[in-house]
Amino acid sequence: MPPIDFRSVTAALGCRLRRDTTFGSFYPRKGAIFNFTGDLFAQALGSNRTYQSYEASYNGYKSVGKKQVVAYRAMACSVSDRAPFFDLCSYGSSSDLRAYTTGEFQNRRMFATQIWFRQELPFRLGVVGFGGVGGVARRWNEFRFDDLFPAAGVGLRFNLDKTNHINYRIDLGFGRTGRTLSMSVSEAF
Repeated sequence: MPPIDFRSVTAALGCRLRRDTTFGSFYPRKGAIFNFTGDLFAQALGSNRTYQSYEASYNGYKSVGKKQVVAYRAMACSVSDRAPFFDLCSYGSSSDLRAYTTGEFQNRRMFATQIWFRQELPFRLGVVGFGGVGGVARRWNEFRFDDLFPAAGVGLRFNLDKTNHINYRIDLGFGRTGRTLSMSVSEAF
């Protein structure tokens, strides 16, 4: 780790754009969400590095039956060359390729796509199945088809709040390097 990262200060000026046409923040059944984030870190703002960070994502939701939802997501991330390791694009977050441990794969460019099938069952239970693929690379032109990260998995849901449809979730994800188990309240995306 470079000495500059032992005591790091980051400060940025940024913009956030969001368009949300869904109904029900905890369990969308239809509509879409578009997010864009752009941050400009600068020494003039108090940061000890000058770099940029950008991320865009699109989540779509479609009801395919009374208690069935197909959810899909595409995202891309890009950071400039002077970004510190803790601001690199990284897999393992709750919403992008759950089958990988947080920080296991990171670089300056990243993309991920995934699709989920959610099925509500009796007795406040539900199940999900998901699959996706993504990649990380230093530059956009360095992505290779044989170096992509596949992910797939299954999950179990228990509805904690019927009014707002808030679920407790347990997901088992399988990827190129092994498997992960994640638990949380609310859906991944």
